[in-house]
Parts: sequence; C-alpha cells; structure tokens
Amino acid sequence: MSRSNFPNGVDTFKELYDLPADKVSKAEKLTQLKMKAKEDLSHTEQEQIKVLTNELQDYLITPETWNKFGDALVAMQKFFNTEVTGYIDKKKSAWRDHADHFSVVGRWVAGKHYAAQNIVTHPETGDFYICLQGHTSSQANRPNGSGNTYWIQGSKSIKGDIGLNAIFKGQWNSSKRYVTGDAVSYGTEGQELIYIAMSDSVNSNPSTTRGVWQLYDKLYVGRSAPRTAPAGLHFIEIVD
Repeated sequence: MSRSNFPNGVDTFKELYDLPADKVSKAEKLTQLKMKAKEDLSHTEQEQIKVLTNELQDYLITPETWNKFGDALVAMQKFFNTEVTGYIDKKKSAWRDHADHFSVVGRWVAGKHYAAQNIVTHPETGDFYICLQGHTSSQANRPNGSGNTYWIQGSKSIKGDIGLNAIFKGQWNSSKRYVTGDAVSYGTEGQELIYIAMSDSVNSNPSTTRGVWQLYDKLYVGRSAPRTAPAGLHFIEIVD
C-alpha cells in the first residue's frame, strides 16, 4: 500500500536541518546503540534510543520518511505515464491535425473547396486571409476584410524600414513600375547610388522624391548631401 497521497492530495514532509556541532556526540551515541542487535540492548539503552531519537528528530531521515518519499516518487511517475503522457500525445495529435491545414493555397477563386486554416491571397489587394471553416467558395462568401464568417484577414504589422532583402532591378527607368522593396541604381555613370523603394511608384526620381525612395547605405560620400537622405545618414563631404 502506498504511503503517498498523490495524485489525490499533496504529500508533506518534515523540514530537516544540518546537525549542529553540539549534537554530534549525541548522534554518534545513537548510531552506536542502533548498531547493536535488539536483543543485546539493555532496558536503559532502549530508553536512551527513544530519548536521543526524539531529541534529534529534526536532523534525522527516518525509514518511514524515506519510504514515503519513495512512494511519492513512484506515484508521480505512474501518474505521468498513465495520465500526462497520454494527454500530451492527444494534444500533439490534435495540434498536428490543426496545423497541417495551415498552408498557402494560392489566390482565392470561386467554386473551390477550402478547409479551415487554408491561407489565400485576395485576388485584387493581395492581402492574406485565413479560412475559419471549411466551405465551397462563391462570390457571396469571398474574403472581404470584415463581417465574413468564413475568412479572417491576416494582421499587418507596423511598416518599418526596408531591410537588406531588397530585389535589385538594375538602373532606374522612369517608365517602369517599382514596388516596395525594389532596389535600383541612379546617378551619373560611375557614381551611381543604390536606392530602395519605400512605396510603389512610377516615374518618381530616386534622388528627389522623399518618402518614395531611400538611399540603401547609411554612409554617403559626395560634394553635397542627397536630398532624400534618411534619418541616421552619415554624410562625408568631398572638398577641393
């Protein structure tokens, strides 16, 4: 029979302390007495064992306490094996079933069956939408940004500075359309600078259109500061 109350209750154990120096001799005496066979103990020695055990109880790990601790440890292991492990496995399986449907399935189209957690892009805006429940798509239940029981729009983060993952498009062309993240070169031959698109544009001169283009490097060397200099730009002026 287990001495542990787990899992129906919480086991309690007496707090023990280090043996102080003034009780070392008594602990040694108790050890000597307990080393004797029980039948060899006199009545006085048996009484001494009781007195010393009571006096030293705050410093002794008794067989009863140790056995209770062992039972508590076994009870916990059994509980984890029979209850927790199975519970975790069920949750892992449920999560796999849920997460496996999180997949980008392309641009939304009518007449297609979508499963919960399917991700589509809006056919006009390109925004991401996540399917909330399985259904066959139609114009009546297309993703629309709000008030739709079948789709929820993916959250957009606050727009920050363009990082290093720019797509280089070559030399800037006034007739070409550029989108956010495109990178171009612009300037006189041999002194071209790299600019990154901060927003979509057509025919927006990188050197003069503030807010649309930004210099790629935070360090600029020239005879005059660029007019589209972003915050934090270090300018080194060339003088004759």
